[in-house]
Amino acid sequence: MLLQLSSKQRSAIEAGKVKRNRLIRATKQAAKQMNNDEKPLHYYIYGPSGIGKTYQTEKAIKETGVVTHTVSGNVSMMALGVNLAVIKYMNPNSKVVVVIDDCDELLKDTSNINQMKGILDKN
Repeated sequence: MLLQLSSKQRSAIEAGKVKRNRLIRATKQAAKQMNNDEKPLHYYIYGPSGIGKTYQTEKAIKETGVVTHTVSGNVSMMALGVNLAVIKYMNPNSKVVVVIDDCDELLKDTSNINQMKGILDKN
């Protein structure tokens, strides 16, 4: 049985492909910048769930050879801090990229946002 799509459904699929390709280009560009000796950059990539944000980001970073760790943002600020401290301890002299998956959960609280800004500005 062949599934027939409406023109609206086909348009939605094409729009999704455009957004996914834009995500892939953005993550590859960000990954290239990671190999520079410039001040570390912070990226916030957001979009609907299931489009491959984490997967594409990790894939682009791995292609550069930079060490990457993914941590969940769906934790307390204390738990995130412990995770980041462990990553730093285990990679004392390496450039490391940390992907915080679901960071929107972490950044729902204003005090968490201010703490994160302070950490990123200092480090």
